[in-house]
Amino acid sequence: MKKILIIDAIGKDDKSSRTKILAEAVISKIDETQYEIEYLDLTKENIPFIDREVVEARKSQEYTSNKQKEALKYLNQFEAADKYIFIYQTWNWSVPANMKAYVDLIMVSGHNFTYKGLKIVGLLENKSVILINTTGGPILGAKIGGLTNNLNGNIYMKKIVKILGIKNVDVYAIGAMSYGFKNKEKNISFDIDKYQEKVNKITKNIII
Repeated sequence: MKKILIIDAIGKDDKSSRTKILAEAVISKIDETQYEIEYLDLTKENIPFIDREVVEARKSQEYTSNKQKEALKYLNQFEAADKYIFIYQTWNWSVPANMKAYVDLIMVSGHNFTYKGLKIVGLLENKSVILINTTGGPILGAKIGGLTNNLNGNIYMKKIVKILGIKNVDVYAIGAMSYGFKNKEKNISFDIDKYQEKVNKITKNIII
């Protein structure tokens, strides 16, 4: 059976998160007869920051300290999966710090990408990714940001999976969270029913 690894930067038990409402709608589409699901809640993990200690272990292939062993554990878990679901908010035009720390741990030259001259070659071509994200500003702003090379969480994550060689990438993102779901008639700053309708619409035809 194939394995899906869900990497959640928000917290599995955070039911108040609007991003998690979207995430749960997507996750509910997983065919559990086809996939084994492994859930990694980054808010409950002691994700080590990459530093010289971790880099030296990668060079020597000797993982002896606790930090080095933790780094190797996350790398092995990541590479054992066939499909990935990343769940994250947009914070300050990028991903949360725990997601960035995790990405730093699992991106290892010689494992999931390599260099051929000046070219980066991804080694995970047979895997696939789903990116789930919400942002306060409009999605259009993120697209314009990509054209102008500005920071954005989705742009960053797309570049990461491209480096890994993953071409099968689906993105489920909702923007304008700061103002797009107001209900002037009911004087509601964020109409959860209006938002749920949007979630249902973009996840209606998902098959995983």
